[in-house]
Amino acid sequence: MNKFKWKVSYQIINDERIYQVWRQTRELRPGEPVHSGVREYQKKVFDDKESAQKYADELNKKEQMEGKNKY
Repeated sequence: MNKFKWKVSYQIINDERIYQVWRQTRELRPGEPVHSGVREYQKKVFDDKESAQKYADELNKKEQMEGKNKY
């Protein structure tokens, strides 16, 4: 199980916000910013933050439950 939680970010394309669900894939080195090389994205995109956050919450809950069931 990845220790990083799924989060929501956005980018502006043609003056509209597009939301994506992502998580960090590894610890950052000292002074290293979060960048695309340390992010894992879900393929879905969302028109609103609420829908994206709901999906991220579902993924986090699913992974939490899978982690509990491994032992």
